[in-house]
Amino acid sequence: MTWNITQYLESERLIEIKGVPDGTSITHYGVRMIEEALSDPNKPTYYFPPANFIYVGQMINSQIQQASPGAAQAVTISENKYDELRKIIQSLKESIDQLGLQPHQKSELQSEITTIEVQMSSSKPKPTIITECLKSVRNILEGAAGSVLAAGLLSKIAQLLGG
Repeated sequence: MTWNITQYLESERLIEIKGVPDGTSITHYGVRMIEEALSDPNKPTYYFPPANFIYVGQMINSQIQQASPGAAQAVTISENKYDELRKIIQSLKESIDQLGLQPHQKSELQSEITTIEVQMSSSKPKPTIITECLKSVRNILEGAAGSVLAAGLLSKIAQLLGG
């Protein structure tokens, strides 16, 4: 397979095979094609898709979707994450006055917290409702991004939502 790739790249004049011991090197044309791709990373070129780079230091139970216009992902909070969710809700309730929210944001946050608590106490909680409430909580907290408390809570919510 590697040989097929090498032959293709050579036939397109992107690399040059020099043999042992010099190996293979990228041609000037190959460099220009890479530079073209990187000059407008959101635009595909003949040889390269959009060059959107994502660096992930650590990721657990997360999703990445890239260069997929109109696509959607679904994340639901399962019951095995309810203990973690309860801790986040408690932290939210304890810190709501220190988040620097506008009165309407604070009211909305309290409403979302109440909805999550009602769902979690239900005999048949609806994970999609909990997930949507958490997304709303995340959006509210993003409005308080200058707050260190909000940043910590955002991080926990992101882990729970899977990204």
